[in-house]
Amino acid sequence: MNVYPPEVPNIPRPLICCAMVFCACWAPHAHAYIDPGTGSLLVQMLIAGAAGAAAVAKLYWHRVKSLFSRDTPDTNDKPADGKDAEPPT
Repeated sequence: MNVYPPEVPNIPRPLICCAMVFCACWAPHAHAYIDPGTGSLLVQMLIAGAAGAAAVAKLYWHRVKSLFSRDTPDTNDKPADGKDAEPPT
């Protein structure tokens, strides 16, 4: 589906993205600084991202571990010692 009006050529998105990145990198010097509030916000965002990644890794560690292990889970109902379970009386 073409979202442009008929008189505007359909320019590919990768070309637009490359042009935007080029323009952002070619910008003149801003002679600006990062104040302490912005710096502490950036540090806080990095720490929060690391803590969030650690929490997600802790929650899904079993799934990640099972992707890399070669052991298959035992599906039979035998206990870990190898003896058959006694039927309840």
